[in-house]
Amino acid sequence: MAVAPNPRVRTLEAYEITPQEPWQIYDEYGLTKLDWNEGAFVPDFVKRTARKLLSKDEYYSWYPDCVAIELTKTLATWLDVSVMNVLTFPGSDVALESLCRVYLSGGERVLIPVPTYENFFTFAASSGGDLLFAPLKPPFEFSAASLIAEYRSYQPKVIYLVSPNNPCGYLIPRDDVREICRAFPDSLIILDQAYVDFSPEASCVSLVQEYDNLAITRTFSKAFSLAGMRLGFIVAGHDILKQVAKIRNGKNLGMLAQKLGVELLGRKADVQAWIDQVVTTREWLSGQLAALGVNYSRSHANFILFELPDPKYALAEFKRHGVYVRDKSKAVPNGLRVTITTRPSAEQFLRVLERLVSR
Repeated sequence: MAVAPNPRVRTLEAYEITPQEPWQIYDEYGLTKLDWNEGAFVPDFVKRTARKLLSKDEYYSWYPDCVAIELTKTLATWLDVSVMNVLTFPGSDVALESLCRVYLSGGERVLIPVPTYENFFTFAASSGGDLLFAPLKPPFEFSAASLIAEYRSYQPKVIYLVSPNNPCGYLIPRDDVREICRAFPDSLIILDQAYVDFSPEASCVSLVQEYDNLAITRTFSKAFSLAGMRLGFIVAGHDILKQVAKIRNGKNLGMLAQKLGVELLGRKADVQAWIDQVVTTREWLSGQLAALGVNYSRSHANFILFELPDPKYALAEFKRHGVYVRDKSKAVPNGLRVTITTRPSAEQFLRVLERLVSR
């Protein structure tokens, strides 16, 4: 008889990943990968730094700096917070999973406005959380007042918010985050801001000085284009980070990722130029979608959620033309999501879309 898994894991629905063909075919076929919201800004100075570092034996044979001293100090300066408010991880997914492991136990409620980032569901449920969904309907406008009025009595242990939201693209205003932190003083408010570099006005890092129940997760995978390096962090009060640090394995955050993170943080003008390009392309493509009569959601991130009447057929057609987009039809009826990287890649996406709309 097979050994029985944790009952929470046995009944868990796995997070559905996008097709992985690009790793098998990218050397042989031209393709445009617009399905996982990775950044595409890999300048020569990043490659030069990587080559220089990987010429040193210790980058292979030594364990990395487990406390990530240089990266943490650089992040604290960049965010204008104390080093005691920053804790680094190999990607913000690990940061989210660690918060769930530390703060959830069997049967505690996790309140989640949906649609949202679904990988969090697996972290929360496998840690013992009972998921309580708060559905938002199109045009996906978030209201703190409505959330508080409807769910305050449920006393959730954790509330998971994403701003800018994935996949819908809406923002949660800073004042709404304040209201939620005040209304749920006994709840851990996890604010996932993976995409906030594309809408810095929504950044809430300053609020961790005001509210001891707020933890913000961020990543280097989007605006900094280091998805393959796996680099993220939490910004929170020291009491939260002190607990999370107990289960954090610093050996998992590679030295190359740490150094490249520091390098990019030191080149703000270059990174900002890339971000500005993405935002400009996003607004241009939004206009093109509107002109085609395609229903889409206003986005504040590096992607656009749009709708087509036959998403499965559309996915196959995009792939046939070397363009990979994300199927979000389970979360949003007829929903697809396209990542914004460069103008040429957006134009290639648009050419296929125009064929689909005109057929």
